[in-house]
Amino acid sequence: MAVSLILGMSFGKVGCFLNGCGFGRQTDGPIAVTFPARTPIDGHGRMRMSPAYQWQLEQGLVTSEDTRSLRVHPVQLYESANALLIFGILMLFYRYRRRYGEMMCLLGTVYPLSRFFLEFIREKQATMVFGLTPEQVFSVIVFVVFAALFVV
Repeated sequence: MAVSLILGMSFGKVGCFLNGCGFGRQTDGPIAVTFPARTPIDGHGRMRMSPAYQWQLEQGLVTSEDTRSLRVHPVQLYESANALLIFGILMLFYRYRRRYGEMMCLLGTVYPLSRFFLEFIREKQATMVFGLTPEQVFSVIVFVVFAALFVV
């Protein structure tokens, strides 16, 4: 189940990229991406602002005349690649598992660690808790719980 879950997450993060949600911080890096100001909702010509453009507009970083967002980290693609890497780790570990639930515990320790660090390059849209995003706080909690289960 853990292997299927992380593989599905990899595909889901590509969907996030195509939708433009969960975008990263501004960067001038070589693999930075921009999102269009407006994207179609359906085949009937209805449009909506892309999440990155809308957030940058609200922050005063772009104007309504701009046609694209500023260059940002494609965090969604980093997360997709990360999920594929974790998928590979789980596949390597699979033959060495000794008891039921070990694979889920391994996923529950490895994924929160990587998510914690990827949050540093994601654009902060949520209220910070102790200098961390809610996702980072949740990642720490999940890591502690699954690490305890993995050891027991």
